[in-house]
Amino acid sequence: MPETAKRRWPPFVEEFIALAIRIRDDRLPQMAASLAYRTLLGLIPMLVVATVVVRGLMAEKFPEFVSSLIENLGLQGLDVVSGGEQVSVTEWVRSLIDKAGEVKLATLGWVGVGVVLFTAIWLVAGIEDSLNQIARSRLSRSWGRRILLYWFLLTAGPLILAVLPYLTTQIQGAAAVLPDWTWMLLLIRSAISVALLWLLLWVVYTVVPTTELRKRDLMLGAFAAAVFIELGRRFLTAYVMHLLTTRGSLYSSLGVAPIFMLWLYFMWLFVLLGVSLASHIDVRRRAAASAPATPAPVP
Repeated sequence: MPETAKRRWPPFVEEFIALAIRIRDDRLPQMAASLAYRTLLGLIPMLVVATVVVRGLMAEKFPEFVSSLIENLGLQGLDVVSGGEQVSVTEWVRSLIDKAGEVKLATLGWVGVGVVLFTAIWLVAGIEDSLNQIARSRLSRSWGRRILLYWFLLTAGPLILAVLPYLTTQIQGAAAVLPDWTWMLLLIRSAISVALLWLLLWVVYTVVPTTELRKRDLMLGAFAAAVFIELGRRFLTAYVMHLLTTRGSLYSSLGVAPIFMLWLYFMWLFVLLGVSLASHIDVRRRAAASAPATPAPVP
C-alpha cells in the first residue's frame, strides 16, 4: 500500500498529535504545577540571591529594574494591602526587595543560611530534574558540577533580565524625541523582550539537560516558549486592566495572589513545552535518519 494511503491526517496534524501525546506522557501540567509550588516556596531565598547579584551591578538603577520587571509580568496595575494600607504592586515588591537586600547571611545563623540555600537549590534541582525527564536523559551529574550549574542559573537569569531597564529607558527617551514613531518603538521593545527571554531559555535548555540536543532544535523550542510567555504576559496585562475597570480596586487587591499563582503555572508550562518541542523534533529527526531508505519502484 502506498505511504500516502496509510496517512489519515496531513503531516503537520500528525506531528501535532504526536507532540500532544508526548506532553501527556511526560505529564507536563503536573510538572508545571510542581515547579510553580517550588517557586512560591523558594521565592524569598531566590529573591535574596537575585537582589545581591543585581543590586551589586546596577546600584542606583535597581528601582528601575524592579519597575520594568513588574511591567513585563503584567502586574503593574494591581494594588495590594500592606500594613493596613493599599499600595501598588510595584511599591510592595520594591519594599520586599529592599528588605531582602538588607538580609545579612551572618545574622541568619547556620540554620537560616541552610534554609535559604536548601530552598534555592531545591527549586533549581526541580528544574533540572524536569528538563532531564522531558529530554529523556539517563545521565547524571556529580554534585560538584551541579553546584556550579545551580549557581550559574541563580546568577545568569537576573543578569540577562537586568538589561531590560536600560533598554526601556533608551526607548522611552527615543519616544519623547520621536512621538510619531511611538508605536514602532513599542514594537521594538516587545521584540527585544522576546529576544532576551529567547536567549535566557536557550541558555537554560543548553546547559541544564544532560542529553545533548541539536542547537537548532533548542533554539526553536526556546523561541516558541518565549513567544508563548510574551503572549501570556500581554493577555495577563489585558485581563488585569479589565479587572481594574470592571471590578474595582477591592477585587484587584484580593485577586493578586491567585492571578500570580496562575501566571506562574502557565509560565512554567510554556518553559517545559519548549523543551518538549525541541526533544520531539530531535527524536523525529533521528528516527527519520535511521529509517531504511525506500527502494525505488521498478519500472
